[in-house]
Amino acid sequence: MGRNPEFIVFNTQKQVRRKGREAFDKVQKSICVICLSKDVAPTFWAVDESLKKARKEGIAFRLIIEKPVSEKTFSEVIPQYNGLIEAKYLPSLPPVHLSFYDNTEVFIRTRTESNNGKFLVLWSNNSILMIIVRNYFELMWNAAKEK
Repeated sequence: MGRNPEFIVFNTQKQVRRKGREAFDKVQKSICVICLSKDVAPTFWAVDESLKKARKEGIAFRLIIEKPVSEKTFSEVIPQYNGLIEAKYLPSLPPVHLSFYDNTEVFIRTRTESNNGKFLVLWSNNSILMIIVRNYFELMWNAAKEK
């Protein structure tokens, strides 16, 4: 293992963006994300050039979002990412938003109406949690539709 497992709860978007950028810049193999479709564009535009560079370096990027309200697919909505990101769709809003990088770092945010406006995200490098999150993502990926 070689690293001490950590758990950190972030309560501001600024903290999450900083830690997420660090994870993104270190990635070597893959990035997997489950999120709301409305969160996709702002997130990707923030790392636009890095995303394109990462894809050129062979980093796989898989995304699961809810089925958009219109019939447009992800590649039609955000065409500059066509071919960079493999996207699949769930029939309804995902209950958990998460992202993980190289199976080593994970960010988890639950979607709830009762959080009183608080923004809480758990970050961890714990290998056991990473296995659970990766297996959850794979189950969701296999259940999601391509269009």
